[in-house]
Amino acid sequence: MTAAADDPELPRARPLRPVRDLAGIIVRDASGVAVGSIWGALTDARTGLVRYVDVSLANGDRHVLVPIGHTRLRARDVSAGGQEDDGVVSDIRVDDVTAAYELRLRAALLEELSSIPPYLPASDLDDEYEHAIVRAHGQLFHGQRYYAHPAFDHRGLYAGAHPLSRDEGRSLDSGLEPLRSLVGYRIAREEPDVRGWPLVSADGETLAVVDDLIVDVDAEQVRYVAVRQGTRRVLLPIGFLEIDTDRSRVLAPALLADDLLHLPAWSGGTVERPVEEEVRDAFDEIYRGPRRYELPDFRFVNEHDAAGTVD
Repeated sequence: MTAAADDPELPRARPLRPVRDLAGIIVRDASGVAVGSIWGALTDARTGLVRYVDVSLANGDRHVLVPIGHTRLRARDVSAGGQEDDGVVSDIRVDDVTAAYELRLRAALLEELSSIPPYLPASDLDDEYEHAIVRAHGQLFHGQRYYAHPAFDHRGLYAGAHPLSRDEGRSLDSGLEPLRSLVGYRIAREEPDVRGWPLVSADGETLAVVDDLIVDVDAEQVRYVAVRQGTRRVLLPIGFLEIDTDRSRVLAPALLADDLLHLPAWSGGTVERPVEEEVRDAFDEIYRGPRRYELPDFRFVNEHDAAGTVD
């Protein structure tokens, strides 16, 4: 999802610019309720990539920014129209394109949008404001929506919706467990077993070795990759990683060697929610300032790419 890249002579003082791309498209919350419409977007002045969607809420007096990775653009189901859309698109002309699509928020519910810092259209963003935006949206991924966060999108490593298989009748009640501790569970056929593969940065530096996979037993999904540097192991959310099957390695295009030192050490046992929140907080601090857009939160996925993911 891109806009035209800027002229190279554009002043660097304003790294994001407002555009009216997609204006008028209906926006629905995670439950399907129409909450407003797209007013426009903020794009990276250097690359043209969309970073935020500017959502005008239905009452018309408040705008909020949503990181592009927290949304899904979908072909609109006309049967979902009707009275709930009345007044959502008001002063924006709806054309054939905007009428054919809708934007679904991955986690936010209507009543939760009030916790997002408001946005004045076309205003500049400073670092602290953007940090507050990302943190506020991240806190909406909780309970059953926790793993809908883009950081847990496993498509970078696994193609199928269920990359694990288990023996018939074998199950546990719940929890996140290292794969090596689970009897009767294995990587599904046609999916790569990346344990033992090197973890490599974007510039080709080997950062660590993949030690284990952290499995969501109920969902039969991989949520984290455990990597080892010497005797120290840390957890990486699966959405930060990509796979290079030709060279049998896992790529971490947004990670630096020092980043692993700032992550909490993993003990090797069951991964409880407090541990996950420590990992999330650590990444939140690592990706501040210029590195913010390397977060999965800013990676656009269209409706076809999203097949098989949790939303």
